Amino acid sequence: MDDEPRRKTKLPLLEAFSFDDDCEDGLTDSHRSVFKQLASPAPLVPFVPVKPPPPPPEVLRAQRTFDRLEAWLPERINNEQVGDALETVHAMVLRGEPRWKVHVHVASTAFWVLAHTALELSLRLAGKVVRLATGRSSDRE
Repeated sequence: MDDEPRRKTKLPLLEAFSFDDDCEDGLTDSHRSVFKQLASPAPLVPFVPVKPPPPPPEVLRAQRTFDRLEAWLPERINNEQVGDALETVHAMVLRGEPRWKVHVHVASTAFWVLAHTALELSLRLAGKVVRLATGRSSDRE
């Protein structure tokens, strides 16, 4: 065995993280100062989210009307028909259609939503009456 001191071997990736002025980046054969470039980073600019513009007043009026109806509607009708109607009203306003068309659409949606709610409630009531009259716990028996 030799008693001579061991030579230091340099590993390219470990050398990239040394604080020497001249170090290898570990990816190429070039020697450049990695940490001097990082010593003076650009100032951090805080991220400020941009607020979306407020909806037009016609959309807000329609939304308030539908909000009043939602308290009395079944969840299925509320999710399907009222959500679709709000999207349609918003699209109508963005297209620049006349206000009377928007109001007619809101009124017709309110009529059909109430009609479908009455239909669903009558079907629920009829189902309960049939179950009570026949003594069955479900319709499949």
